[in-house]
This record gives sequence, C-alpha cells and structure tokens, in this order.
Amino acid sequence: MSPLNTGRGQHGCTWHRGSIVVGGGWSSNEDPNYPGQIPTKSVETYSVLDDVWTESVPLRHRRTLFGFTSLNGTLAALGGWEGDFLDTIELFDAESQGWEYAPGYLAQKKSAFAMVETSSFFQDVECTD
Repeated sequence: MSPLNTGRGQHGCTWHRGSIVVGGGWSSNEDPNYPGQIPTKSVETYSVLDDVWTESVPLRHRRTLFGFTSLNGTLAALGGWEGDFLDTIELFDAESQGWEYAPGYLAQKKSAFAMVETSSFFQDVECTD
C-alpha cells in the first residue's frame, strides 16, 4: 500500500463506497512558529485498484480521536478533540462536494471512541480503563 500524502496519527479511518477514507488526526506542522504536530482537517481517499491516495475535500473542523464512519452512503465525522473535546457532527454532502455541520450535536462532548453501524443508526463504542 502506498503511503499517505500527509502523515498523521490518531486520525479517523473508514471504508466508503469501495475506497478507504482517512481524515483528521495529528500531522507535522511546517510553521516554525508552532513546532511539533497540530490537529488537521485534511482528508485522503485511497483507491484500492490504483494503489493511490488522493487529497479530498477537507473537514470544516480540525479533529483528532474522532468517530469517522460511512452510513447509508454518507461520510460522517463525530466529536473528537482539538484543544478541547468536540460535540459537533460533520456530514459530507456528495451533491455539493463539501462538508456541512449537522443540525444536532452529540449528547456529550467526546473523543477516543469508535463508530459501529447497527442497522440504520450509529452506535458509539467507548473504551475505558
């Protein structure tokens, strides 16, 4: 498998319409005024057939440790962390080719969880000590 265009850690990853989609996470910061790593909003899509990662439309919000899933053909980014825990939800609109904030919020701000498709709704799975 070819490497990502942008290296990252603590990112979201999901299978969506025959491709692997990776978004957010910590990435290297090229700005010398802010050394180290920062949360990113970049998204890349991997073509299994071509072994190529392609830059996709970035998320609206920088996110790490967030829920990233595909349900009924819609990509969704939920919660996460960017200096504070997030309760926002972003949905990718295939028609407009952009991310939009969902009208609702998570019941609580959260990060470091996984999303599992159960019939036609999301179920979050939290990992605790």
